Amino acid sequence: MTAGSAEGRVPPVPASARSERLPVVAALAVALALLAALPFVASDYLVVLGTEILILALFAVSTNLLLGYMGYVSLGQAAYFGFGAYGLAALTLLWEWPTVPAMLVTLAGSAVFAIALGSLCLRTSGVRFLLITLAFSQMLYAVLVRTPQMGGDNGIVGIPRPELDAWGIDLWATVPFYYYVLVLFGLTLLILYRFIKSPFGSVIVAVRENEMRARALGYEVWANKLACLTVAGMAAALAGMLQAQNLSFASPELASWRVSAEVLLMVIIGGWRSFLGPAIGALVFIAIREGLSVVTEHYLLFFGLFFMAAVALFREGVSGGLDAVLAKVRRR
Repeated sequence: MTAGSAEGRVPPVPASARSERLPVVAALAVALALLAALPFVASDYLVVLGTEILILALFAVSTNLLLGYMGYVSLGQAAYFGFGAYGLAALTLLWEWPTVPAMLVTLAGSAVFAIALGSLCLRTSGVRFLLITLAFSQMLYAVLVRTPQMGGDNGIVGIPRPELDAWGIDLWATVPFYYYVLVLFGLTLLILYRFIKSPFGSVIVAVRENEMRARALGYEVWANKLACLTVAGMAAALAGMLQAQNLSFASPELASWRVSAEVLLMVIIGGWRSFLGPAIGALVFIAIREGLSVVTEHYLLFFGLFFMAAVALFREGVSGGLDAVLAKVRRR
């Protein structure tokens, strides 16, 4: 799965991408610093909500590797999300593995799972890719529902968190678990950003812009797309493991198409043309959902209206709107 052509060449990183690198890294560093200060100024409820936002933001960024960078719309990303949750549950509860080794094995298993699914799904494109990813996600959902060892339709409870008592850290407390998720979130985003800004990422973007031309130049298009799908699947599986630990519970719903649809909404709201846009979309999605649910039980209706307004007003998502505002400020 090489990123280079038959002659070992890779396309140069565009000047715009090089100039974008520092602002994104700086924005990520500032965001992580602000998030690290959250437990000092917020209630436990907001810290719990912040934990969920971090997990879903990681899930949204993984989905955007397919939509924003590879140009493929997938309704099956929840399959990896559910695979991570149930893989961790199976290893820790049924086979009684320690949590950290179970997470590493589940992450490796998600890579194999993504390669297997990707080898089939990438034989299609466009609407057919969307439908086949949806089909595989629903197949996994059906298997989980009909597996009594994993709780069936009721799900499985009691998923453990890593044991750090020897270091004096109790991850069952709200604040330590928040920092645990924050550290994994930050490290994973840095790895994904380095992946996208590498020569390999330049090939992925080139394939998105003109696949026929990239193939004519000798680039291994299929192998590079499979690698991108595998990385996205592993990141989604990590988010699924964190969600299972956060809830101490995993249900087949984690692998359903509704979860894939929700994360696509986060990506679209936040902006698929920006690396951090999906994370902003997850923040907006959760904030609007929680705020409206307090005001009315019909919050889904008003959330739909908000989504339509966001799409109409911000063609490139909230992050695109913020970029436009900042550009006007710089010109003035």
